[in-house]
Amino acid sequence: MWQVGASEYIQWSAADSLGDVLIEASYNGGATWKTLATVSAVSAWFDWQVPLPASAQCLIRIASAQEPGVSDVSDSAFTIQHAPIEQPEPEAAHWTCDEVTGAVAWDSAVNCRNGIVTGGTWLPSDGAWGGALQLDGDASEVSIPFNGARHYEFTYSLWVKRSEGDPGDGGLISCERWLPGSVSFELRDGCPALRTFSDLWPNDDLVASNHSLMTGQWHHVAVRLAVDRLDIYVDGAAAAGRALAASDIVDYLRGTESGRGGTLIGALLDDATGQKRRFAGLIDDVRVYSYALSEEEIKALAAYPGPSVKVVHPNGGEVFQVGEQMPLEYTHDGFASSPRRRVWLTVDGGCIWQKIADAYSGPTWQVWSTLPTSHKCLICVTTLAQPTVADTSDAFFTIENPAVVPAGLVAYYKFDESEGFDALDSSGNELDARVSPQSSSQGPAWTQGKIGGGLDLRKSETENEDQYYVACDHIQEFAIDSRISIMAWINMHDWQDTRLNPIDPNYLDNWGIGIITKSDAWGLFIHGGGEQDCQDYSAQFRLGGGTVWQLGEPTPANSWCHLCGTYDGQKMKLYINGQLDNHRERSGAVAVNSYSLLIGALYRADCLDGPWIDNCFQGVIDEVRIYSVPLNEDEIIHEMNGLPPYNTLRGSNVTVPVGDVTVTFEEVASAGDTTVTKTECEPVPPPYFRAACSPPVSYNIATTAVYQGTVTVCISYDGSACDESDMHLLQYDPAAETWADVSASVDSAADRVCGVTTRLTQFLPAVPTDAILAFDCPCSYDGRDDYFSTPFVLDPASDSFSVVAWIRGDKPGRVILSQKGASNWLLADPLTGALSSELGGQILKSNAVIWDGSWHEVGLIWDGFSRRLYFNGVLVVTDVMTTISSSDAGLNIGAGKDLEPDSFWSGHIQELRIYPHTNPWGN
Repeated sequence: MWQVGASEYIQWSAADSLGDVLIEASYNGGATWKTLATVSAVSAWFDWQVPLPASAQCLIRIASAQEPGVSDVSDSAFTIQHAPIEQPEPEAAHWTCDEVTGAVAWDSAVNCRNGIVTGGTWLPSDGAWGGALQLDGDASEVSIPFNGARHYEFTYSLWVKRSEGDPGDGGLISCERWLPGSVSFELRDGCPALRTFSDLWPNDDLVASNHSLMTGQWHHVAVRLAVDRLDIYVDGAAAAGRALAASDIVDYLRGTESGRGGTLIGALLDDATGQKRRFAGLIDDVRVYSYALSEEEIKALAAYPGPSVKVVHPNGGEVFQVGEQMPLEYTHDGFASSPRRRVWLTVDGGCIWQKIADAYSGPTWQVWSTLPTSHKCLICVTTLAQPTVADTSDAFFTIENPAVVPAGLVAYYKFDESEGFDALDSSGNELDARVSPQSSSQGPAWTQGKIGGGLDLRKSETENEDQYYVACDHIQEFAIDSRISIMAWINMHDWQDTRLNPIDPNYLDNWGIGIITKSDAWGLFIHGGGEQDCQDYSAQFRLGGGTVWQLGEPTPANSWCHLCGTYDGQKMKLYINGQLDNHRERSGAVAVNSYSLLIGALYRADCLDGPWIDNCFQGVIDEVRIYSVPLNEDEIIHEMNGLPPYNTLRGSNVTVPVGDVTVTFEEVASAGDTTVTKTECEPVPPPYFRAACSPPVSYNIATTAVYQGTVTVCISYDGSACDESDMHLLQYDPAAETWADVSASVDSAADRVCGVTTRLTQFLPAVPTDAILAFDCPCSYDGRDDYFSTPFVLDPASDSFSVVAWIRGDKPGRVILSQKGASNWLLADPLTGALSSELGGQILKSNAVIWDGSWHEVGLIWDGFSRRLYFNGVLVVTDVMTTISSSDAGLNIGAGKDLEPDSFWSGHIQELRIYPHTNPWGN
């Protein structure tokens, strides 16, 4: 029995030779079937987000995509049932009070109930846990907007430190208005108390403790309301309470929900005087739960340093294969029972985190087959009740995927063979090389290398003293023309001075000892001195006529040294043992020629006999790697330590610069050969660690496709309002991987982007992975006429799809996304400001308010059977919808379907994504 909206695994077994399989579902006992996905048979599992309709006649069918008739169906029917609409999160809000400046108290729970601070002072290091907020008892308070949620059970928890002048009758946490159903957690004569508004109880009904809080000292105070009891706690111990009858609780929280307004921290409204009574002192770590915590959990909150979790495994150094069951272990302290856990994974050192389990129960997790090979993997475990209680692996572990070739890796020679003349390529590109000469009866000397095996390139002991070297004749594959990294471990035998002397005056550029060479295109060498005060036997990295010489001490004979040369289109760099030794400016393309790749030999094949034989490398060589991308220092150190080839996630596609990177329009559009490339990303915490719902982290996105066609943008470089002269039509050329300005063909009536910007990066649409539209534009919308307009993106009636966006709004009734002339897909309800959708012509409305000035992640999914709205990653409302009218119109971002004057979005829209499937958070 599966619930609608749940994530469940479909598993099967199949022969490796079967190829791809179709996954199909039937909701009527097999009468009709709907295709869910086409995947590789060897993956053996599929993560399915269970859709509507609810049915007791559900079946799954797995069928070969290549061989008709090869299929299997569930042995018997299973049930899909409606799941109850969950509250946004068990921890409704958590204000850590760790801010330094500003007038916002950020909510670190996923509901993002950020508070407005009036008259308070942040004290970054004076809190019970980190920082604190100082309230003066006169005009200071924190006000949190109403979010449409009240609960029959709740828990309030916070740390307080009364000042000497505190009158002892101020509010701690209270409803903004005093109406039926309102509650106030406050101080009475310095003692914690809970006051309620109820017809059955007196208006001033109190449950008060007699535990007076000492001034100048930190105290933990909490109140919990359960179905049958109300209790107050001071410093983890019960201080007051009373039993509740069933009739009490019904009346206790009744009344008009929205009438009670939002929440006040540090103040309460006195119903007798109409004035506010305020708390004077420090507050810290304020938490509101949508259920009654147990007594043990409240004790844990009152203890220092509080609840904790600890990742035990993987915790650094482990190696796992995709498809393998990875032991995932952790410990937890300070909880009365095992807490609900979320588990996150990063494969790039913390730049991008993805959720792999929502309620992990262990003991293992099957490593996804789609993950790339990476040595920068970390696991993070968080708890649902307290998302900031979390732990991350202490060090990186490795995931290996032999089927996924790291982006940019051209060739990788481990030299781990033990016999024969073949040097195998381990990159997956099948660029195997051969050891020459092959006429020698003795054969090459496979020996111990720096990492595993190695190849001893020495003179053979034949009569002609043939010199061994390695050659690869895959000419086209090594035609690297723009960016490059080449590296190797070498251990050279005793130096021979004569090998550093020029043999032929016509080849002065060719003197030296070849390590990795592609004729006069590029190479690594050991060279003689004579330039830039370099010493004999120094390393050299060459690109055509450009040379970078080693400045440091040369490596002595009979010792290991790692050499690496990189070029990023602007600068050549030479690294010795993972450290940057020297660099020089250089621009332009890398030369391409028809010569073979040689390892351990110098330039041309005619250099391999006669006097040039002395310019071949004599020693042990190991771990030769060649990339068509420039590696950075961290990546080079990773490579030289023998770890799996680094998945740079760069490829050759256009990506959007992020962070503080600015790319001007002229830089991109002028010469027509400038590629906007991915910048280095800074590691960030998992999503639930976002700084208290501050603006979302802009992730670097490796693209596999770019939105085709053109986008018209209005760019004003002087900051003035846009007019027709500022219109630019940008067109992407996939072959050249460039953007070009084709503004001459702009039609003044064409769709255009309204707004003012000095940064082209705000208008470059990049599509990550399988998204069909990705719009990264951290712009401000004025609520009057600012909006973005796109050409056709998708027909909503053609198949299932999903939309995800980060938004911040300050007015109800405004539209996030619409299809021109058809329907408003995402909007804030005109009356309540709640997240809503009019997709399909019917209104679907949640209780999640999105116009409160806070950042929220909103989502819409249509799976062919139902519409689902998501608020901060949580399903908040769903209904049944089986048909949607077809439309081939484009989209409006930040405006209604007909550009109605009161539909323009007021606030921000950022990172909007549209996917041709129903699992946006799984990608």
